[in-house]
Amino acid sequence: MKIGKNIGAAVVAVAMFCMSASEAEAGSGCWQASQVAAAKVRDLQTRMMVAGLKCRGYGPEMLAAYNRFVVVHRASIQRHNDVLRARFIRMDGRSAGQRGYDRYATALANAYGATSADPAACGEMVGLAKRAATARAIDLVALAEDHGLEPEMKGGACPVRMASSR
Repeated sequence: MKIGKNIGAAVVAVAMFCMSASEAEAGSGCWQASQVAAAKVRDLQTRMMVAGLKCRGYGPEMLAAYNRFVVVHRASIQRHNDVLRARFIRMDGRSAGQRGYDRYATALANAYGATSADPAACGEMVGLAKRAATARAIDLVALAEDHGLEPEMKGGACPVRMASSR
């Protein structure tokens, strides 16, 4: 009986430690893996949207490729945006969180809008948009990473926890 009580107490202690660690992460402002992924997809989508507008002078191909991406991945884009919005709302409350999300999305678009468009950059963006339109939804994060897109995330990514091999 005493062994059973000790094991039970140990299980409760471990559970409390795990809950405390995840609660601390949630309150620390760091970005969970799903939020990091959502930010990368939002970055990818915004980058291509801005390129679609900026590259119109070099032909309709970029905007057409971006529009195909949006049609194919509409549900995935919306899910990722919902994850981002929920993060801002969780951190700052409903009204302030929505404003924070709106500022985040606007700042991202403005940052890409401040760059110049040239035929080479537009050609690169057309290729990216075509790859994105034909990619599986699960591969959009990797596509963003392969293109070097690293969104700014105040608080940084939460530490990755490794499961014990024992």
